[in-house]
Amino acid sequence: MLDTILAYTAGLLDGEGTIGIYRKPNGSIYVNLSICNTDGEIIEWLQKHFDGHIHQRKRLNPRSKILYQWYLGQQGQILEFLNLLEPFIIIKKRQFQIALSFISTKNLCDSETLDEYRSFLHSQMKEANKRGG
Repeated sequence: MLDTILAYTAGLLDGEGTIGIYRKPNGSIYVNLSICNTDGEIIEWLQKHFDGHIHQRKRLNPRSKILYQWYLGQQGQILEFLNLLEPFIIIKKRQFQIALSFISTKNLCDSETLDEYRSFLHSQMKEANKRGG
């Protein structure tokens, strides 16, 4: 893939994207990566180049534009995407590294240690994504 495409995508992720670690109601923890924009063409461009899914939702204010969200749902897809963008990420470097660490825990054997480490990474991601900090 061309470096210009990867650099542009990294800019979208840095400016309009979210890298997070979330806990489901059943207690399992997962990485989520998404980019939101009111320009559906950009979101479709992301899907064309990197697969993934598109979600469309209307904002609460009826005068607001429709918000389009592109996201990757599978951890393997996220890992591949992050590895492609690694040289180009600037602003979300910390979240990037935490997400990579989280996904790489897949092969740890001891489930208690795995749960503790993933919970630690979850708290680290929350801190990295905290506004104003």
